[in-house]
Amino acid sequence: MQPDLYRLLLKSIAEANILPVTSACNGRCLFCSHLQNPPGLRVYSLPQLGKEEILALAEFLDPGQRIVIGESVTRINEGEPFLHPEFLGILTGLRRLFPTTSIQITTNGMALTPAAISFLASLGRVRLVVSLNSATPLGRRKLMGDNDPAAVLRAVASLGDRGIPFDGSIVAMPHLVGWEDLRQTIAFLARWGAETIRIFLPGYTRYTRREWLPPAGMEEKLRAFVAEEGERSRVPLILELPFLEDLTPRILGVIVDSPADRAGLRRGDIVTAINGKEPFSRVDAFRQVQKAGRAVIDLNRDGAALQVSLEKEEGASPGFVMAADLEPALFHSFTRRMRQVVENRALVATSTLAAPILASALDRVQEELPSLEIAAVPNVTFGGNICCSGLLLLEDFLAALPDRVEGCRPERVFIPGIAFADGGRDLRGRSYLELQTILKTTVELIP
Repeated sequence: MQPDLYRLLLKSIAEANILPVTSACNGRCLFCSHLQNPPGLRVYSLPQLGKEEILALAEFLDPGQRIVIGESVTRINEGEPFLHPEFLGILTGLRRLFPTTSIQITTNGMALTPAAISFLASLGRVRLVVSLNSATPLGRRKLMGDNDPAAVLRAVASLGDRGIPFDGSIVAMPHLVGWEDLRQTIAFLARWGAETIRIFLPGYTRYTRREWLPPAGMEEKLRAFVAEEGERSRVPLILELPFLEDLTPRILGVIVDSPADRAGLRRGDIVTAINGKEPFSRVDAFRQVQKAGRAVIDLNRDGAALQVSLEKEEGASPGFVMAADLEPALFHSFTRRMRQVVENRALVATSTLAAPILASALDRVQEELPSLEIAAVPNVTFGGNICCSGLLLLEDFLAALPDRVEGCRPERVFIPGIAFADGGRDLRGRSYLELQTILKTTVELIP
């Protein structure tokens, strides 16, 4: 195995408790991100690792956190886990290593056979994330190249009867399959027991085929559609990306018959305090309640203050859903670092997605850090509607920062470390230190 790939495997496990098992895929999804990459990216596909090799890597997993399979937070291409010829044996080995740890598997469902479902039910403490995308035969063939859509729909419909909890996800492409297809897919997932449904805005780059591109105004139309459907649905509908503007801990939805549901929490409630402590952000509010056994929660509901009591096991999910925003420990670590090294001016460069959230957080420490500026850096290399920090390349920073640095003369520039997660190098292998040379000021990576 290549040393770089092995290092990425360990990074995936250490940072996100994700265990990669395969990069093979049996879908032909129109929206596959791997088909829309700029040339020259340093990405990796897993070779066929044996069961024992994967279980040796699994020794580094944290048993106190949910084990995740079928996702990626590194440059390793994620695949369909059930395509690994020894996947059920891998799961057996994981359960032997971690008898009580929950295992979450993301799957497109195309290899989810009745035998596999029976095995998962017997294994216990397994949760699926089903990337369904369409519940109609025509939609699945068009979007995913699924030649046997009825088999996937039967598999999903059987999960509840076998006691396997699952969440649904949909990459919304109504411009190709119609709004009714999206509505039917939401209804199908809700009918068969999905606890939550995530609806993704289709991401596209300047390399995406023109006939697949969404028309102008579709993002706003999709937001309105999800808001309208969300009012009627008992299953929480979560729109991704949420494009947040602040840190207000507003509840997006409540899972049916969860502790939050029994406590009387509702979609739209704003959490103002947990056991008397004001939350810093959405992430902080969720984790405070998750950590507690009994949580007394102060709420703002349509302008009225009220208080509810939520009872559950310590560490268990409270059963409400919030958008992910800012981890308070990371923010406080960053501002502490700024106080240590910045005497006068500093510039924080981040993605267009993160900039409003970071600005909202920095407003709270403006008196302590008055000479701090934020620069939103567009993803010009990828283009399209890509707007996240992890896909920024050195050339994006070079396009956005020289004029800004010339204007404000910062003594230090902070940039997101996730964009240079490969030993300080971006997705094309260029070092952030090149930026420091060109800007002629200290450049520092932040978490």
